[in-house]
Amino acid sequence: MNIKRIYFRILSIINILFINIDIIFHKILKKKIIVFFHPKGNLKSISDYYINPLFKSKYKNHKVYILENSSNFFLSNTLIEESFVKYLVGIDVFFNNYLCDTFPNNCKKIYIHHDIYDTPIANRKVYKEIRNRLIKYDYILLPSIKSKTIFDDLSIDYIQKNIQFEYIGYYKLDLLKNKKNIKKKDSNKIVIAPTNFLSFPNMSLYKNIYKIIDSIFKYSNFDVIFRPHPSNFESSKVKSIAKKYKKNQRFFLDTSKNYFEIYKDSCCLISDLSGTAYTYSLLIEKPVIFYSNYEKKLKALNYHKLNYFKDREKVGYVVNNVKYLINIINNNKKQFTKLKKKQKKLKKIFHIGFTKQRFEKFLNKIL
Repeated sequence: MNIKRIYFRILSIINILFINIDIIFHKILKKKIIVFFHPKGNLKSISDYYINPLFKSKYKNHKVYILENSSNFFLSNTLIEESFVKYLVGIDVFFNNYLCDTFPNNCKKIYIHHDIYDTPIANRKVYKEIRNRLIKYDYILLPSIKSKTIFDDLSIDYIQKNIQFEYIGYYKLDLLKNKKNIKKKDSNKIVIAPTNFLSFPNMSLYKNIYKIIDSIFKYSNFDVIFRPHPSNFESSKVKSIAKKYKKNQRFFLDTSKNYFEIYKDSCCLISDLSGTAYTYSLLIEKPVIFYSNYEKKLKALNYHKLNYFKDREKVGYVVNNVKYLINIINNNKKQFTKLKKKQKKLKKIFHIGFTKQRFEKFLNKIL
């Protein structure tokens, strides 16, 4: 065990001690104790902007703790190694937006699905592992009915395991939609936002990334904003792409915490099977181009039943070669008018503007 790990464990023990003392104090005041725990501390920064406002409301009868499993910081009173979470006492409700394996005793366990759609969770090889982790939860909170198909696909016996689903909306859309300056102006920037290539190595557009970027530069006047999946920010693949186009003034690498600024100043988004494609479409109301070299695989993998793949042409276009992609982006204005009605109809099921209200109603119900 290295020094960093030893330090992290000692810090976890100290933090748990002080948090438990604070919990006991608030229990005496007859407050309900809510914990939101980030099991993936490296992804905490991209969750903060929508998790913090959701949980840091001034609840009179609740005490909320937002904790994280991360050793990236030298000193913090919110750091707890996941294996130590079980030593927290008096917890009434325990939330995660990524799957957790360790929980406090005698509490309601709630998973907030962080994806806007029924995007494939991971390679089918790990489905059994994901299923075994999900059945530990009591509730699963989803953005809409569109998300539930992926959980049906996991073949979880909800009735036997007593898992309940609640549809609360997608708080990212609420927060970002409240920003006043969503511009509808013309833009010459295209966002390329692939999924995590570690989860879907055979379906990711990384296989064709250089060809796509080079063709955009050669056959169009558009600039490229490359937005990798947060799990890939530090990967060698992303570093290689950034290095190749470092001197090209039409190329921009974005690894910011909040993608809102680059999304609103773009004309369209290119993706493969990332959930961000639907976030982009429903938020910015501009088209998505799904680069797919895997159409024949969908039926074999049973993915063709998922709403993510069935609804792609409601928010954009599906292309399987670079020539067709270039044709779409060069005729973007003409193509886009056909999509607007479909996008507006789709938005209605996400309760945009009411997510926090629905979340608080759910919280009051279970407490």
